[in-house]
Amino acid sequence: MKACFSLSVYYRMGWGVSKDLSQANALLKKACDGGYADGCHPQETAPTPTSPNKFNAEQAQGRSQGLTLSVLQAQSVPYTQESGGGISTSCNIVGTANTSAYVSAYGNSAYGNARTNSNQQMTCNSYDTTIRWPHVLNVMFVEASDGNSYIIACDRAWAWSKCAPLRAGDTFNARFTNKGIQVDAINTRDKEENPTYQILQSKSLR
Repeated sequence: MKACFSLSVYYRMGWGVSKDLSQANALLKKACDGGYADGCHPQETAPTPTSPNKFNAEQAQGRSQGLTLSVLQAQSVPYTQESGGGISTSCNIVGTANTSAYVSAYGNSAYGNARTNSNQQMTCNSYDTTIRWPHVLNVMFVEASDGNSYIIACDRAWAWSKCAPLRAGDTFNARFTNKGIQVDAINTRDKEENPTYQILQSKSLR
């Protein structure tokens, strides 16, 4: 329920997602109905436009010290985001029409005929003009030295994105920031990468 409240703030403020007040209110109601008090009084816990949501602010405040993350599960989930476009159909007449004629004359009289042969036809084609953006959501389930478990994730929209999955079974040093959890990681070129992952959900291990 706390995660529902946190996500409602993202939708209300437009942080990382398109601003959607109806979705935000639906998540608030779910949090309230589930017993999370802040969801019943959102005006008392509303963040300022320049602050992170209340959940991440709580994580960052008083927890700036380092922690250790043990990666228990890792999964990369592909999905496609679509924008604009749709199905467009066009029909055209193609081909030609040929006319042949002949005339015969006898004295002051003439006769003849003409014939038109057509190989015209109609062709119709449909085109999908939708723009599709392939994404991969890299999601990890981790246990932290602060006594909580977390689902953390980043969204890789392009091949050169710095969003990378953490391998299950590995352990990392990390710290809370106002954007999530920053991990001390080394990339394949042996350079420090320090990726930051959004916190999707948390639960106490105690």
